[in-house]
Amino acid sequence: MTKPTPNEADSTRARRRLVLLAVSLLPVMARLIGLDWGIPDASHLHSYHPDEFPVLWAARNVDIASLSLNPHFYNYGSLYPFSISLFASAAAAVGLLSPDWRAFTSPADLATLHLLARFLTALFGIGTVFLTYRLAQASYASPYPLVAAGLVGFYPLHAIHSHYATVDVPAAFWITLALWQSLILYRTRRLPAYIWCGVAAGLAAATKYNAGLVLLAPLAAHFLSRPVPPPKPPHKGKSIPPKHPSPTLPLLLLLTGVAFLAGCPGAVLAPSEFWRDVSYELFEHSRMGHGLVFERTGNGWIYHLAVNLRVGMTLPLMLASLAGIGICLKKAPRTAWILLSFVLPYFLSAGMSHVRFMRYMIPLLSPLAALTADGLAFLAAQAGIPGRAQKFGLWVRQGRRAAAAGLMLLLCAGGGAFAAFETAAFTALLAGQDARDEAAGWIRENLPKGRSIGMTTEPWFYSPPLNPWNGGAKTRPLFERTKNDSGYRLTVTGTDAERLRAAKPDYFVISDFEYGDPLRLHLPGFEAFWKALNHDYREIRRFEKTPRLGPLDFGKKGLPPHDWLYPYPALRLYERVSKG
Repeated sequence: MTKPTPNEADSTRARRRLVLLAVSLLPVMARLIGLDWGIPDASHLHSYHPDEFPVLWAARNVDIASLSLNPHFYNYGSLYPFSISLFASAAAAVGLLSPDWRAFTSPADLATLHLLARFLTALFGIGTVFLTYRLAQASYASPYPLVAAGLVGFYPLHAIHSHYATVDVPAAFWITLALWQSLILYRTRRLPAYIWCGVAAGLAAATKYNAGLVLLAPLAAHFLSRPVPPPKPPHKGKSIPPKHPSPTLPLLLLLTGVAFLAGCPGAVLAPSEFWRDVSYELFEHSRMGHGLVFERTGNGWIYHLAVNLRVGMTLPLMLASLAGIGICLKKAPRTAWILLSFVLPYFLSAGMSHVRFMRYMIPLLSPLAALTADGLAFLAAQAGIPGRAQKFGLWVRQGRRAAAAGLMLLLCAGGGAFAAFETAAFTALLAGQDARDEAAGWIRENLPKGRSIGMTTEPWFYSPPLNPWNGGAKTRPLFERTKNDSGYRLTVTGTDAERLRAAKPDYFVISDFEYGDPLRLHLPGFEAFWKALNHDYREIRRFEKTPRLGPLDFGKKGLPPHDWLYPYPALRLYERVSKG
């Protein structure tokens, strides 16, 4: 085989860059379109994502220029709120935000702040797509890193959560950087790789604490790599100087700690506040669960596989990733174990918690995509067509390899196309009118003013914006003072049948966030309430947006994972018919 000329090599590199650009263009668009979904306006001062406000409130508490570094919120690491605060300060300097944006009183500033924070998340998401390409390239040199980048680009879980001002996608960026540099460390043992690994692992932990488990990857790379043997002595009989311990491993650990404290200085500056929130997440929230959301969902590891990864990756791509793990463990066990040294402990720890949000699987997507692409590359390399003179046994072996490669390719191609269509459908959903806004508009246009409207709770992220104070329990006093200002008498009845009958609201509005889990669990109290609601009231309107792309319908099959449901809840509006 002739060696390619320099011109041919340059042409090949140029073609690969063009393909990478084409592969990346659609994922970039999928992360930038729809960033304004559910952001605050005059009708609702909290967004429709319940976890965004605490993060932005933490960013509001920080002023890096004045060395005010305590966000007073440590359920997550501080690096992402710090980044938002810097971004917002720069926006205020050029007039995109008012100088007093930290007052949190202007709906326009709140909307712009959400957009800026979400744009920052989208940049982290786009960066992760490119880093995944580098990660797969470092683990197996072939054209298949494009496959890994494309998979992360179109995994619905990664693409849709790149629209939200939350910590999971930024943490995945730092994790992917640390994993890429871990593979470089394994192959080179050079000082820059140790530096990058330490900094990236520390910043990952400063974004989301359990992301710090990625430190296991450079440690595994260090111990699995084969260091270059010392040079032989120039003359016989000359003694070899004693080998001193390498300073790189202590440097790795030191830089991890320094980077963590740089991104989360509250661990030292406000240790009591830091430990209060961290201990709550570690010992209380993970043990108590999250209300009814994860009750009776079985084994945590099975739930993450059968529900969160299946929905977030699509079933064919999840199966392809599991196959990729098996193939890589056989063909390149050292590089596979470097990636798995993070993947397995992270997955095991996530499955032990009673809180099982789908977004917790985002940090696993890049290494799983790389293992999928590597597995496909190994199979393709072994699936050559045998010559005529070869024996029948070799034909059989090659045929099996070709069949395995074909099946893997089918899973990747079919699953990738399905994932891309689903991502496009959800992106279009985010860019359109939300069902909550549609419900509020219809109510204002069609229901007589002065009538009473019942709700199970004070307005929260699942409620139609009939009152601007939609922060749930956090804004309850403000809601109580203004609950009749919209022209309707908003009445909170809870989910008690007797309270509903006593209050007798003229109308009632409820979403599947409120009735989905209680009906799934067959709670007797709620079933009595549900029976009373459907006996004394009739459903007059249902508001629901379905992610659809042409004839492909990606709507609900049962009750979706809780944080997958945020963009498309179903709201039911009832009118009282019984006068008893």
